[in-house]
Amino acid sequence: MVVPIILGISILLQFVAAGLVLRLINITGRRLAWILISSAIVLMAIRPCISLYRLLSGETSLPPDPIVELVALVISILMVIGVGLIFPYFIKRQEKVLQLITDSLPVLISYIDSEMRFRFNNKEYEEWFGHPKSFLYGKYVKDVIGDKAFEKVQKHFDNALSGKKTTHETWMPYKDGRPRYVHAEFIPDIGEQGKVKGFFALVTDITERKKIEKKLMDHQVHLEDLVNHRTVEIRSINQK
Repeated sequence: MVVPIILGISILLQFVAAGLVLRLINITGRRLAWILISSAIVLMAIRPCISLYRLLSGETSLPPDPIVELVALVISILMVIGVGLIFPYFIKRQEKVLQLITDSLPVLISYIDSEMRFRFNNKEYEEWFGHPKSFLYGKYVKDVIGDKAFEKVQKHFDNALSGKKTTHETWMPYKDGRPRYVHAEFIPDIGEQGKVKGFFALVTDITERKKIEKKLMDHQVHLEDLVNHRTVEIRSINQK
């Protein structure tokens, strides 16, 4: 009775290991390599499957050696543990690469959950608000940007959490940073069952661009005033 249990556990663990290996494809992108390794583990699981079938059906007069199968079970356990230990390494490396990329961009990049708490921030947040990223994690957006600024974006947050991508430009009176004119995009994070888990926020400082646009507009108005004034003078001379 002991041998079938050992075989059954060994088979289960080997298939679990094969499944975990396939999940590494999404993390690392090394599709062919992980498929080959997973296939090898599945082929390894076939031997105990055959032994268990023959044992239960009575087709063999020589039962499997319990010691040999126990060793195979230990190998299966070590295999699952080894694959499990690989996951954190690749996940951390992926997170590190993502952080390096986002930290190099001169824009605010964040992930905000359904409770409107920060769950990811890039380094630019430290420049804008003067707080380290570790301080911002888990904080309500309202507490970070201030009541006045939050009032300006709350409806856009609500739209994003309802599953709608939103874009807007507005003047933001931030609490812990200088006021800025920003261009913001909020992209909903929709789960497999259609439930919105949160949204990604991309905020760009366009204050300087708006200042230039205002100067150009003021200059245009000034030119129009000059033209209108000159036109009036010409008409006045002509009438004389």
